Amino acid sequence: MWSVIKRWSVRYKLFASYAFFIALLGGLMAISLSFYNKRRSISLLSQQMTNVMIQTLQLVKIEQSFFLTDLKKSYFYRYGRSELIDKHKQLYTHIQQTIDTLLKAPLVQGSDIQLHLKDAREQLSIYRDKLNQTVVIVQRMGYNNYGEYGEVMRLAKAIEQVSGLPRAEWMEVRLMEQKAMKSMDSANQEELKAALERFRRLAHRRLPAAALRELEQLLAEYESHLRWYFIYYRQIGEEQEGEGLRFELRRSADRAIYALERALGEVAAQDSRLQGQFQNIMIVSFLIMLILSLTFGYFLSYLMTIPLQHLTRVMRRYTSYITEGQYDRIHSFYAVQKFTEDELGELTESFNRLLFSLQEALNNLEAKQEELEEANATLADINRQLEASNKALEDRNKKLHQISLEVSQKAEENALQRKLIEHELRIKEKIYTVISQEIRAPLSTLKGFLILLTSHENMLDAEEKKDLWQRMLGELEKVLLHLQDILQWMQQQSTAALDSSICFDLVRHIRDSVEQSRPFIEAKQLSLHFQDTCKRVVAAKIEKDVLSFVIRNLLSNAIRMTPPQGSVRINIECPEDNHLKVCIQDNGVGFSEAEMKAYQEGVQKISYQEKSKFNTAVLNLLMCYDFITKSGGSFSVESTPERGTKVCFTLLLVNYGMNVTQADKQH
Repeated sequence: MWSVIKRWSVRYKLFASYAFFIALLGGLMAISLSFYNKRRSISLLSQQMTNVMIQTLQLVKIEQSFFLTDLKKSYFYRYGRSELIDKHKQLYTHIQQTIDTLLKAPLVQGSDIQLHLKDAREQLSIYRDKLNQTVVIVQRMGYNNYGEYGEVMRLAKAIEQVSGLPRAEWMEVRLMEQKAMKSMDSANQEELKAALERFRRLAHRRLPAAALRELEQLLAEYESHLRWYFIYYRQIGEEQEGEGLRFELRRSADRAIYALERALGEVAAQDSRLQGQFQNIMIVSFLIMLILSLTFGYFLSYLMTIPLQHLTRVMRRYTSYITEGQYDRIHSFYAVQKFTEDELGELTESFNRLLFSLQEALNNLEAKQEELEEANATLADINRQLEASNKALEDRNKKLHQISLEVSQKAEENALQRKLIEHELRIKEKIYTVISQEIRAPLSTLKGFLILLTSHENMLDAEEKKDLWQRMLGELEKVLLHLQDILQWMQQQSTAALDSSICFDLVRHIRDSVEQSRPFIEAKQLSLHFQDTCKRVVAAKIEKDVLSFVIRNLLSNAIRMTPPQGSVRINIECPEDNHLKVCIQDNGVGFSEAEMKAYQEGVQKISYQEKSKFNTAVLNLLMCYDFITKSGGSFSVESTPERGTKVCFTLLLVNYGMNVTQADKQH
């Protein structure tokens, strides 16, 4: 065996090692696949049994719904049918078929699971029989004008029509009858019999013979039907009494569910055992594979590395002789030992022939000296040619440098174009964020109102419809305002700065913008305080629409973050340094540290991929910051959690009551 392996080629040796490892991995994968299939079968069985458990619970729920609802419907007593009972039958048949299928599964055969499933099937069969008996008896008992109950009511009315009847005693009988039917206590039934006996004795004394015979016949039928009603009721019984069909019905259902639970427990136990076996087998297989791999790997490496080490050592020795110029030591060459008959053996033979050839070359070295001198002359000519080539290369390098400058200029142009594209992408991301957060919510509310109006139009009165229309109008106004703000913001983003050649009354325009938001302030029952210490007409370097956008968005933040009964303050000041200062302050919940950090990152132009995650209030602040700063003003935010927020901005005044537009004057 050893001699045969030594004659193998390196390719066959490597192939044998790979085949050996693949066989080990294949065996391990086969074991894993076998356990996986068993585990999958157990999982599928557990899922099916869980479905049977759920369907059994649904079966019990349908039965309880029948007793709670259909027993008070005349349709059941008249036709003897119930949709719930039909549904109960279908579900029962499906459960039995599923259990029969599970009993045929290989994993179930001969195990405790099979016994539990058979027990569950038997208990379900008992449950079905008891339910059928209960339904028949309930139908016989009747309700309203049907069954024994209906006959009792009909005979009671007939007895009341008998002339000369003792009314007081008969009313006592009826009261005792209702009491006995409600409680079904034996004492109440005895009292009913006693009341009937008293009524009969009194009727014998008062009624004539003809009326008495009629009464006796009616009373006999009345007592017969009443007796059968009580008998049926005792047969059905109550779940809490421990006897009767209702008790047996619940007991069989509980036993079936318990059997299914035990079957599921057995499945879980099998799964746990299988998992433990799989872990043990995997550990043993891994150890065996590790030992065999190390043994076989060392065996093959021994056959391949020893010849390589010996050959490498000899080659390193003679290479050092050549590099150090010790050519005389090469003459003492001896052949390298050949260990194997494979490619390494052939390499050893080739190396030996190479060294023999080297010895012959050294012997002929002196004879080649003249040839080397001629070669040196040839090399000198080649050097001159190389110098000429170097000059040509210098010219080419100059051209390449010029091309590099052009490429750098093109790269700068591309970088500028990339910045423009990134700016457009940031605009699109902001537009998408504002639309998704500010417009989608009012539109969803409008959709809900329209669905309510179209689906329940006949159920709403005029006041409710009017209220819905007013709410829809309010939501539509919100959408229009947000759309207007978005268009203004897009226009602002398309330009480097904002400027306006039209002067207008800033304070009056701020008041008008505040009035536009007053319905939302009143709807939330907030108090608004407006203070103007700038007692003159002023104008600033800002557009009217931009100022309206800023005021509305800051008020929107204050309204959103202030609880009902809160307050919002607006202060306008005109310092001596020709600046207008506007502050909007609320006593709401304020911004959290995370929101203030998000705002600061937005101001510092942090990546817009993170900006898309900002909430509405922070986005409003960032857009207002862009507007004010591009209009030449300043913008600041102060916020304390649970105490409120104060937002201030300043504008450079360019006019003191001069050149105000005619529209603002008339306003």
